[in-house]
Parts: sequence; C-alpha cells; structure tokens
Amino acid sequence: GNHSYKVTHHLQHRDQPENMTSIQQEQRLGIMSAMAEEVDSLLSELSNHTSEVHGKRTYYKGRLFNKVDVVIVFSRWGKVAAAATTAILIERYNCQEIIFTGVAGGVQHGLNVGDVVVANRLVQHDMNATPIFKRFEIPLLDVTEFSTSDCRREQLTKAANKFVTD
Repeated sequence: GNHSYKVTHHLQHRDQPENMTSIQQEQRLGIMSAMAEEVDSLLSELSNHTSEVHGKRTYYKGRLFNKVDVVIVFSRWGKVAAAATTAILIERYNCQEIIFTGVAGGVQHGLNVGDVVVANRLVQHDMNATPIFKRFEIPLLDVTEFSTSDCRREQLTKAANKFVTD
C-alpha cells in the first residue's frame, strides 16, 4: 500500500568531499522538516540561537548539542516549499549540507509505519518528461537519482539506531 514512514534524507551540496567525517566549524548544517513538531524537538537542544523570518518561514540559527552550527527550519509541505526553503538555506545561510527529516512515502516491501529509513539515493518519483527524457530523468541535469553521502548515511544510521534503542 501507500503508507507514510519516518525517513531521513541527506542532500550533499557544493562539492563536499565524500570522506568528510565531521562538519567543519565554519560550515553550517541546514536541517529542515515538513513537520513543525520535529523542528520543535530540535529547538530545545539549540544553544545561542537567533531567529529570522524569510518567505513566511522562521529560520533558527545556533549551535545544536553544543557541537555543530546549524540552521533549523520548518519547510512546510511539498516539494516546492522544500525547494524554496533549500534555496534560502544555501544562499542566505551558506549551508554546505542539508538534512531533511520528516515523513515520506516508502515503496519497499517489508517497511512498516514508524520504521526509520536512511536513504542511499533519492528519486523524484513524479518526474516524467517523457518522451523527450526518460522517466525520472531531471531535464538539463541528465540524472535520474541522487546518491547520498556514505559518511553521512553511516552517521545517520548510527544516530537512528541509538535513538531507537535508548
């Protein structure tokens, strides 16, 4: 069926090296969610934070768990909202990486509602510019999927396992 699952995605921006083991201090991590509740749970762990409103979204800038500089934002729902929020995170806040956490659809057999999924690739499931391009191909980019960072995927998997077992 068409169920929703807890999914964490990682998008890599601006040619960051695949073997990067930690986010450098001068870099900023963007964290966005399509659920206000998920943003709220992170805000309680944010220190030295400020907030700004851009495009009807509140961007919270600070230090998460006293370890990493972040900007956290509730993107609102849908791909267009996520794209607009991503553009602001990159251009205004100089985010080098963006993690999207939220509820998304899953198509793999054996998944259940509430399962945590860390993606190894991302596909725009409703992209269809056929017959000019093959299904799922992003025009002008010549790609049908986006791979995620091995390093970040491993970190997210460890964090999810710790969360689930604690």
